[in-house]
Amino acid sequence: MFSKKKRIKKKKDFEELFKKGIRQKGFFLSLRARKNDLEFSRFGTIVSKKVSKKAVERNKIRRRIFEITRKDLLSRIKKGWDVLFVVSAGIKEKKGKELQEILLKELERANLLAK
Repeated sequence: MFSKKKRIKKKKDFEELFKKGIRQKGFFLSLRARKNDLEFSRFGTIVSKKVSKKAVERNKIRRRIFEITRKDLLSRIKKGWDVLFVVSAGIKEKKGKELQEILLKELERANLLAK
């Protein structure tokens, strides 16, 4: 799991991402991103009840996304961005490499990967 400083937790930050952030919509996942004034990137995930009625399953999806981002993608993402993953239905079945490829594809399309 990310340290607290690398997570988006405040309602104000979520609202700013929705109002002023760029939006990249994919089939299983939407991505919202916005430049922040920090030296590191922060991440958040929204998994609605439309994805699963069970909180256990929603939290599992959230943990998977954070873990893949932390382990595999964090070093490749540009510094100084707030990134929000909004999960769509159908991602429950995606695991491991498949989920990593979805995340990587959306980050690449949003031009958030460092060169």
